[in-house]
Amino acid sequence: MISNTLNDSLEGTDISKLGININNLTFNLMVDGIYQNKLGSVIREIATNARDSIIEAQKGKLVITVTEIENSIILSFKDTGLGLSKEETETYLCNLNSSSKRNSNSTVGYMGIGSKSPFSLTSSYTYICIKDNIKTTLELFRIDKESPRYTIFSSNTT
Repeated sequence: MISNTLNDSLEGTDISKLGININNLTFNLMVDGIYQNKLGSVIREIATNARDSIIEAQKGKLVITVTEIENSIILSFKDTGLGLSKEETETYLCNLNSSSKRNSNSTVGYMGIGSKSPFSLTSSYTYICIKDNIKTTLELFRIDKESPRYTIFSSNTT
């Protein structure tokens, strides 16, 4: 709230909003920098997003699989909740602070950061999303800690 005195002194001046420059530093602070227990945080964030989708669908289940391949751990989360369309995938999984859950009291997600949490552990990961019989495969990646990028490998009828 701006006080009346300050408001009066600003009359007739140009007022602008502060912005935010999303770059490597910002991304690292917002995603990598907030997690102390990185593995536990990634599991919690992705499982919570899956749980939220199941709650919104009012049905479904979540299966988490851990596999070791050539000294690497592969975490897989599969839920039968609402799913995401190609457009929703790009909106919510590819943009910081973009969330579909801000108007819900029944879901946990809100900040639009959790789906990017795997970047705290790895330089690339894949989402496979299915909604309305359309399967979208999305790869998110970073090269040399640069700002993250993504590519959609496919979006096809299942």
